[in-house]
Amino acid sequence: MERGSTHPLIVLVVSHQMVVRTWHPVVLQNLPALNPGIVLLGYGQNISSVVWQCGGTLISDRFILTAAHCTRAKNIGYVNYTMVGSLKRTDDVAPWQVHRIRRIIKHPNFNPRTKHNDIALLETDPIRLNQSVVPACLDVSGGDRDRAVATDTECGDRYPVNRDGATFNSTIQLCYGDYNRTADTCQGDSGGPLTILNRRLHCMYTVVGITSYGGVGCGIPGQPTYYTKISHYVPWIESIVWP
Repeated sequence: MERGSTHPLIVLVVSHQMVVRTWHPVVLQNLPALNPGIVLLGYGQNISSVVWQCGGTLISDRFILTAAHCTRAKNIGYVNYTMVGSLKRTDDVAPWQVHRIRRIIKHPNFNPRTKHNDIALLETDPIRLNQSVVPACLDVSGGDRDRAVATDTECGDRYPVNRDGATFNSTIQLCYGDYNRTADTCQGDSGGPLTILNRRLHCMYTVVGITSYGGVGCGIPGQPTYYTKISHYVPWIESIVWP
């Protein structure tokens, strides 16, 4: 089941440029190259010197969903801009594609050491929607476990060790990867969406996770990436975006 903005369409992709396949043996389908819900996040005080790093997902004409750790970039500062309708940092950008971030709302229980509750909302100026800029719908049922979610044991066994001794929490996290292929998210994909194909609506997709962090390196077979589980946070999201 999905829930989203008043716009009727659903977001598409997994990351900025790569398809993520499931850590479970059954894989996600290949997805289209262009995702009308994905956005880029920019850091710096001036648009002329902005640095595009993390990603996010448009969920209404005024709100973006991303990872809490993406709200600030080391040595640069807080996120100040978003770019819509583009998947590459090197694309030529029209003025209508760039918007200011007006408010940053990190989850109150975000822990940067354990990576738990790694989710945030960014409020923007009104964004003009069109064919290449479409808000996403949110998974409210926990995703399609038969196709898209690894076992809790697999995710937990490969959970990166941190100094707080945190463990994988299947209530608030997912993990995805590939046993044999180098299909993965990587640096710069943080905050972007992980999606599965909607079985009921042709060519529609459901966002089930937010890219949080990985293990050692990226694109390494047998090493998954970890995602914030969107379904757990739908009530929190709705209380801010659609109060």
